[in-house]
Amino acid sequence: MGSAESNRNKILFSTGTNFLSAGITVVLVALLPLRLDVTSYGYYQLFMFYNAYTPIAYLGWCEGIYLRYGGQFYQDLDKRVFNNQIRLFVIFQALVGLVLLGATLSAVASEERKFVFVCLSVSVLITNLPYFFQYLLTAVGEIEKYCLGFIVARGTILIASVAFFSLGINSYRPYVMCVLVGDALASVYYLYNCRNLLMRHLTDLRGSVVEAKENIIAGAPLLIGNTASMLVIGVMRQGVERGWSVATFGKVSLTLQASNIVLKFISAVGTVLFPLLRRMSAERQADLYRDLASLVQSFSLIMMLSYYPICVILNWWLPKYSDAIAYMGVLFPICLFEAKTSLLGYTYLKSLRKERQIMYVNLAMVAVSIMLAVAGVVYVHSLDFMIFGIVVILAVRSTVLECIASKAVGLNTTRFIVEGILVSAAFVVSNWFMQGSLSSLPYLIAMLIYLLIEGRQTMDSLRLLRDNKNP
Repeated sequence: MGSAESNRNKILFSTGTNFLSAGITVVLVALLPLRLDVTSYGYYQLFMFYNAYTPIAYLGWCEGIYLRYGGQFYQDLDKRVFNNQIRLFVIFQALVGLVLLGATLSAVASEERKFVFVCLSVSVLITNLPYFFQYLLTAVGEIEKYCLGFIVARGTILIASVAFFSLGINSYRPYVMCVLVGDALASVYYLYNCRNLLMRHLTDLRGSVVEAKENIIAGAPLLIGNTASMLVIGVMRQGVERGWSVATFGKVSLTLQASNIVLKFISAVGTVLFPLLRRMSAERQADLYRDLASLVQSFSLIMMLSYYPICVILNWWLPKYSDAIAYMGVLFPICLFEAKTSLLGYTYLKSLRKERQIMYVNLAMVAVSIMLAVAGVVYVHSLDFMIFGIVVILAVRSTVLECIASKAVGLNTTRFIVEGILVSAAFVVSNWFMQGSLSSLPYLIAMLIYLLIEGRQTMDSLRLLRDNKNP
């Protein structure tokens, strides 16, 4: 295991990167809706929505590497094996992109949608290649290299988007191209920094195909779980786009994006935590789980107070989105549920090689999401129903995964889970039924009660982690 100081530095580096990413997201959320009309912004969000599903094209290859090589060290990797895997991966993704491009040109009639899917065809390679290296570098604990590549991509998107905004460009297409260019530069960065894994030629084709097959078999359940995880919200978002309009889809996407900013800070810890958990004893995993559960829930509930100034600022800055911003009072608790799902559910269950349980839970939640989407679009035709449905599904998934993870490490966290749900419910109810500054009072009261009950545990957990008693 790396030194305590090294682990803290990795967490700080990863957290700093996620702070930067969150800042970039804030800038893009603030600028793009201001420059683009509602429909154009909807198409931009439609591209970003579909682009999140491009990992399906590699069939679990990257996740398999993540799981099979997690906990090893970069210098111990077999260069011949990874040279062959990188080359095969590039060839396979290029072929998938060409197939998607052909299908798009022959089957998609709408010019706007055709542009979106042509860009997705290109994205299959230049977005998925960085994923390959990100999974690999995260698995072996090379957090700095992983983060710098991420910064290259996000920084490029920010600089180019701000430049186009300053030039007064009001078409969504150049902003989509910014995303592709950012991922392309990240690919170049990763290839250069991992060049010691590359050799001149592809060797041992048969053995390389067998290795790729083993990675896909190992990673497929996690890919299915990850894809199903996105579909839990994705089905509902697609229902909004189909049942209402691209413009409404863009508005809801903006609200979800603003509500998820806090999650970026939590996921930073999970990035560093996975390889460390693979090297820990079961006893230390349980101790760390208890402390993290306390800190994540308390931090997320406190950060939910940021909703009130964010809501005021967004209503002033983006008045044409005010009807969608009102839904943030319902959606903001997803930062708590998704943080616990990511850090306590996914990270722990993956480290324990229980990724199939992640897959089963997410598939069950997708089935529920489909039923709610059909009911919300076809029978009720209520956007309110769809928004509340998103929160309920994420709360249920978080609860189920947290129960599975806590049981796996020998803990009972039922009371703790119930407390988080009750405080979140107070937040939603107060913001839905009350207006103005008074809407914050019930949540503040609920928060104070929670801190009176759990405050000492939270401070003890923070002190233990700070003093590195749970490495």
